[in-house]
Amino acid sequence: PRTAKKIILISNFPNSSSDEFKYFDRISDQLIESSIKFLCYSDEPIRSITKNHCNNNQLKIREFCDKVEGYLFAFDEILPSLRFYEVPDKMIVAWKCMFELAELKFPIRVYVY
Repeated sequence: PRTAKKIILISNFPNSSSDEFKYFDRISDQLIESSIKFLCYSDEPIRSITKNHCNNNQLKIREFCDKVEGYLFAFDEILPSLRFYEVPDKMIVAWKCMFELAELKFPIRVYVY
């Protein structure tokens, strides 16, 4: 089977006046033509921030992802799925006590899941 090609970008997209998106159109066209999947991870969920509250770089990366059909994720959204270990099994332990009803006493065990 052929391995899928991916580009993974990890950034907090600070508000800066840099030329990071200078070759925006050329790069996006090449990504589309080559069927490379674009994944972008940020410290905050950029898609859920309204456009009025996004800084310039956040707006540019949203536009870029839309153009190349890429994915935007926040770290909090992806970290649980990247775990390489399993959730430990829970050991069920009984709580033991005596149930008293008038003069009768019954030993009981309670299991809480």
